[in-house]
Formats: sequence, structure tokens, C-alpha cells
Amino acid sequence: MENFFVNSIAQAELADKERGFVRHCGLDCLERSESAVFEELVDGLRRGRSLDLETGNGDFAGLASRLGFEAVGIDFGEEAVSEARARNPEAVFRVMDARHLPHRWKNCFDLVTIMTCCLSDFDDEEKERVVAGAATVLRGGGSLVVSDWNKCGGKLNCPKTGFDWKRCGCANEVACLLGGDFEIRKRAMHSGNKKFTIVAEKW
Repeated sequence: MENFFVNSIAQAELADKERGFVRHCGLDCLERSESAVFEELVDGLRRGRSLDLETGNGDFAGLASRLGFEAVGIDFGEEAVSEARARNPEAVFRVMDARHLPHRWKNCFDLVTIMTCCLSDFDDEEKERVVAGAATVLRGGGSLVVSDWNKCGGKLNCPKTGFDWKRCGCANEVACLLGGDFEIRKRAMHSGNKKFTIVAEKW
């Protein structure tokens, strides 16, 4: 697992350099909103079907739709889904639990998103289940975009693990959840250094 982290970061930095993507540790992202950073990070990704887990008001599913994806958002709350449908009629919304995605969705999506720090709402076992479900419904070459709280205050080394993540907070915790099925492609700090977002590509 340690080698996966090292190789993943090295590969991600090379990919960033080749694409001219240097914003992941630059100051220009720090004060930008999550939605603005999301729009920039998904630029260049393969278009197709997208799935937003724990969609809430549906704004990220709606944004994905406006960016050219055939967007679906799910949430276990009926009221949240009703609000999402009203706010973002261009996307499709369903009442569903992100911990129990239907088997028929296997390899159905080109993009899966877990935004607005929703992953933090789950305990460790549930996080593993959510991320495993996201991996299952993604097609090969598809991308998983995850945002979460920066629990390290922008420090170079995570105090929990000591792992150097180039000012990306506890994104290594998310990388640990992803395991060897993904390669980290892009990452950015934003929202006043309070959050990070990563883009991981499924092998």
C-alpha cells in the first residue's frame, strides 16, 4: 500500500505537469468555491453518464449536467430529492442510499462524485462501502471526484499518518479508501484552505 501511495503521487505530479495543471498547490485555488474548482477539475474528463452520491440540493448533479454529462443524483432523503428536482430540472434524481447501490448499475457511469464533504457523514465502515460502491458503478477509465474537509490545516504532513501530501490535507485518507483500483490524477485545496477535492481515475 505504501508503494501505491508513492507511485500514485509521482504519477499524478507527472500528469499534472504534462497537462499544465499546477493549481493543486498554488494560491489561486485557495479562496475559490468548491463548485468553481469542480468545474475546472472535470474539464477534459470523458463525458457520459454521471452519478452524484448524497446529492442534497442537487447542485453538483445540475452542474455536471450543464457541463455535458447525463447526470443522476441520489439521496436517501425524500425532501432533499424534491428540492433537487425543483432546483435542477436538467438532471434526474432518485431516493436511494449511497451505501447500497443497485447491482444493475455496475460499470454504468463515467463520473461519480461525492461532494460537499458528504463522505465525512459516514463512519469508517460506511465510507468503505460507499467508495466500493462508487468503484463498482464506474466504468474502466471513469473518474471519481471527492471533496472533503482539510483536517490538517494545510500542513505538509498529515499529523495522523505523517504522510506528505503536498498541502492536500487528509486526502491520503481518501486515497487509502480507494486502494489500488484508482490513480490520483488531480487535486486542489480550496474554500479558504478548508476543503480539498481530488480526481481519481479507475483502472
